[in-house]
Formats: sequence, structure tokens, C-alpha cells
Amino acid sequence: MNDIYLKDCCFNNLILKHYTNREFDNFPLELIHLINIMYDYPIPIEYVPCICKYPGKYIITQDLICSQNAGAAIIIASSYVEINFNNFTLSLINPKGIATGVSNHFCDNFTIHSGEIKSIESNNNIGIFISTAKHAEIYSMVFTCIKTGILGF
Repeated sequence: MNDIYLKDCCFNNLILKHYTNREFDNFPLELIHLINIMYDYPIPIEYVPCICKYPGKYIITQDLICSQNAGAAIIIASSYVEINFNNFTLSLINPKGIATGVSNHFCDNFTIHSGEIKSIESNNNIGIFISTAKHAEIYSMVFTCIKTGILGF
């Protein structure tokens, strides 16, 4: 697990010393923006399912396996999100249903790049689902054994 070390950072009289990646979920939105912008530190994605609920950069830190029968492994729930797969693979294992690798829920201006989404045990899955986005950028992605690589409306 990667840790975040911030020295001499003050936010609303709160001095930040050391936080683990999972503690990001408990940070106030303003603090997430401060860390992301000032330190250009991407928010790590270490497990799925994961909801990207803050604007900013996200990075996958290891190969991920999603074994749920339906739904999305990674949900983009905010505009202005970048997800860097960092050359890792998201594997969808769901023999009974239809799962999605990354799903956008009516958010604009997002980027997904540099990785692979693959299906194991079923080829009915969707790699990336885009729902009503004004700007979406997807590049350097590989889809293996996926019924639909990118689906949008």
C-alpha cells in the first residue's frame, strides 16, 4: 500500500502529516481538491467497486478483479475525472450477469487511458459505458473478450 506524506501542509488549521490511501474516503471535498491540485497527487484506485466521486486524477495501482454479477467496477460520479490505468488490467468475472468495467453517470469531461479491461468466464460484459457526456477522451485501452468495448448514448 502506498502512503501519502504531506509536509507542512495546512488546511483550515489542520496540519496533515501522514494518511493512507483508504483514508481519502473520509477527506472533505475541499481537501481532496487541495491535495490533487497543489501536489499533483492522483487518488489511488486499489480495489473495486470504486466510485470516483471527486474531480481530479485517479490512478490504478495494481491489477484488479471485479467478481460482482452486475453493475460497474469503477463508477465516474463527477465531472473532470481522469482515470489512468497505469498499464494494469481490470478483470471482470461474472458468469451469470452483465458487468461493466467503467461507467459514467451523466458526468462531463473525463478521460480514461493506458490499460486493459478483460472478461473472464463471460463475454457479455461492457468495457466502458458512457451516458450523456459532453466530452469523453479514451485512448490506449485494450478490450479482451468483451462483447462491447465502448457503449455510449
